[in-house]
Amino acid sequence: MLSVSAVAQTALASLVRTIARWEREEKSIVPGERYRFLLGYVYACHGDDVLTGPGSDFDELMSAFAGYGVSDERISELRDQIASMPSRCQSTSIFLPPGLARDVSRTLAAPETLSDELVARIHQSVLEVNSRIGDVPFTRLQLALAPAVEASRLLVAVKPPGPIRTRLARTAANTFMIAARIAFEVRDDDVSTEMYARALGAGRSLPLWEQAAIRTSQALVTLYSTRDVSAARAVADLAVRDAGRSDSRIMRSRAHALQAEMAARSRREKHALAGLNLAWCEAQATADADPAAGRFTIGYLEGFEGACNLHLGRTTEAEPQLLRSVTSLDHPRQIVQRAIVTADLALARLRNGAPDSAAELLHDCVNMAATARARVSCLRIAQTRRELRPWRTEPFVADLDDHINETLLNA
Repeated sequence: MLSVSAVAQTALASLVRTIARWEREEKSIVPGERYRFLLGYVYACHGDDVLTGPGSDFDELMSAFAGYGVSDERISELRDQIASMPSRCQSTSIFLPPGLARDVSRTLAAPETLSDELVARIHQSVLEVNSRIGDVPFTRLQLALAPAVEASRLLVAVKPPGPIRTRLARTAANTFMIAARIAFEVRDDDVSTEMYARALGAGRSLPLWEQAAIRTSQALVTLYSTRDVSAARAVADLAVRDAGRSDSRIMRSRAHALQAEMAARSRREKHALAGLNLAWCEAQATADADPAAGRFTIGYLEGFEGACNLHLGRTTEAEPQLLRSVTSLDHPRQIVQRAIVTADLALARLRNGAPDSAAELLHDCVNMAATARARVSCLRIAQTRRELRPWRTEPFVADLDDHINETLLNA
C-alpha cells in the first residue's frame, strides 16, 4: 500500500532511531502521519480481530498521541479509519473501506462482475483527493488516496473483459500518477518511481495525450528528486514523442515547454528557445474541444518561459513573464504552482538588482509554502535565500529568516 511500503523498506537501524526519537523523555518527536496509521493498525489488530474500544491497546495508543499534542480532530479521524477496517486483519484488502473491500474481493473472484459503478467510485475518491492539494498536508492526502491505490492495483491485475477495461485503465493510471506526485511531495521517492511505472503500465492502451500527461509529470518529479537533468530530459523527450502523435495541442504545448526548460537548465539556449516557440505555437492554436482542456494554460506557459530565461541568464525578459504568470495563477488549486513561480520571480528581481523586493516576494512565497507544504516551492525558496547571502546583515534578510524559521522550520 502507498506509504506503507516505504516504511517496510526502511532499514532496521533507521526504524530503531525513529522509535528512539518518539520515546525520548525530553524533546520527544510525535510520530508522523504514516507511522500513526501503521501504529494504530498494529495496536488494533489482535489475531483476526480489530479491537478499538475503551481499555484496548489501541485506545491507550490514542491517549499517548493526545499526550504528544495530536489534535482531537486527527485522533477522531484515525479512530474512524481503523474502526472501518474489515474485521479480519489478515485480509488482502485490509486497507480498503468495508464496502469497497467487499466489491473489490467479489471482482477479484469473478472479473466479469466489475461494474461501472465501482470504477466510478474509485475515480470520484481520487478526484476528491486531488481537489484538496494545496489546502491539506500531503501526508494526509497520501493516506486518503491509499484505498484507491490499493483497489486500482488489485483490479488492473485481473484484466476485466470488454469496454470497462479502458475505463478502469484510465482511472488506475490517473490514481497512480497522482499517488506518484503525492509520494514525491512527502519525499517517498522510491514509492513515487514505482507509482509512475504503474501509471505508465496501466495507461498503455490509453490515448497518447494521456500517456504524455503521465510522462510530463514524471519528468518534473525525476528532475527534482534526482537533480539529474539528463534523466529528466530523457523522460521529457518521451513526453514530446507521445504528445506529438496525439490530438491534443495543449499536451503538445506542455511537453515542448518542459523540454525547453530541460534544455535551458543545460544552457542549450538555441534548443530552449526553439522549444518555447513550439509551445507557444501549440498554445495559441488550441481549440475548445482539446481533450486536455484546462490541464495547461497560458499562465503556466509564461511561468515555464520565465524559468527558462532565468536559467539562460535573461533576467530582464524573465521578470515580466513570471509576473504575468503569478497574476494569472489565482485559483486556490494553483497555490503550489503560484508559490514556485513567485519564488522564481523573487530570484529574477534579485538578479535584476532589487534584493529588498526579492525578499518581500519571498515572504508571500513562504506563506504559500506553509499552506501547501510542497517540496519544490521550498527548494526554490532555499535557492533564492542562498543568493541573498551578500545582504545577510540587512534587516530585510533578518526579517525573512525569522519568517522562514517561524513558519516553515518550526511549524
